[in-house]
Amino acid sequence: MSLSMKFPGAYFQGKDALEEFAEHTMCYGRSFLFVGSKSALRVSKEKLAHSFSGTDAQIQFELTSGVPCASEVQRVTKLAADSGAQVLCAIGGGGVMDIVRSAAMDLGRAMVMIPTAAASDAPCTFVSVLYSENGQEIVGDRIFHKCPDLVYVDTTIVAQAPVRLLVSGMGDALATWYEMESCAGSGHEMSNTAVALCRICRELILENGMLARLAAENHIVIPALERVIEANCFLSGIGGVNTGCSGAHGFGDYLSSLPGGHDYMHGERVMVGLVIQLILEGYQEQEIRRVIRFGRKVGLPVSVAELFEEPIEELAYRIGQDTYNDHFVCHMNCDHSAQAIEGAVRMAVALAKEMEQEELQDRKS
Repeated sequence: MSLSMKFPGAYFQGKDALEEFAEHTMCYGRSFLFVGSKSALRVSKEKLAHSFSGTDAQIQFELTSGVPCASEVQRVTKLAADSGAQVLCAIGGGGVMDIVRSAAMDLGRAMVMIPTAAASDAPCTFVSVLYSENGQEIVGDRIFHKCPDLVYVDTTIVAQAPVRLLVSGMGDALATWYEMESCAGSGHEMSNTAVALCRICRELILENGMLARLAAENHIVIPALERVIEANCFLSGIGGVNTGCSGAHGFGDYLSSLPGGHDYMHGERVMVGLVIQLILEGYQEQEIRRVIRFGRKVGLPVSVAELFEEPIEELAYRIGQDTYNDHFVCHMNCDHSAQAIEGAVRMAVALAKEMEQEELQDRKS
């Protein structure tokens, strides 16, 4: 058996961490290009500029739309080449990171990811997703040989982000363990290290998620929030990178292609996909209910009925027909025929509704 593991070169997380950014990054070069959205640059630019005061580094900030389409990747790549930047830094969300990842890899430059929210595990991955020019459709991806040189998280900034972003990240992170089990069951080789990291990721989310959500709502950095940020940004990323994706991401990614699907965040769709996966794979009812209950408590959708108005029978049929041969869904070690998926989608809706009724009855009593 041969093992291969990928990790970012380094990971740094802490309160007001950007105030020390130069200290941790000038080993990569002396000229920096920071690429970010308007909101991301607004919350980070002052801290970053201050961290470089008194140094001989050259820094440049560039605004991006955040849509990782071919034209924007080409524009940022050319800008970085013309400026002679030695270190390319993405500030913001997954789209900005995909742009900078492609540019840095094409130019052979160091790359640093600076998430301003803990909305997904995008900072640690070695894959860049490519979108259509209007940002409405995924048209492909690029797989590189390495993860970023550094992932750098300022928890004070993350705590100021809309709470929905953190909660979405929890949905993405929670799926990591269950998708690892799928991939292991279907014969994927993986290290004990990667499996352990996936387990820790799940534990941190379930044990700290509620309190972290409350802290984020009030923009307070507490240990529970820091643990969830670590799970969302780091453990979920390296866990998924080194074990694989399965039904949760297969179904979740498909939902983004449906009308209205892009109104929901990646982790929200993955959470819906996770419940379908657990039903298909025959998990114990207690475990499925635990996942649904957690999702409801933190504010994640748990069935397609919460995302779309289309009649459930028609929607379930379409999902079954369109996903049974999906490259992630095929990692499930169970019956994933169109008919089985259709039934699991309907069962997820039914169970979620039953649990909602039970909760209402409990409140009345």
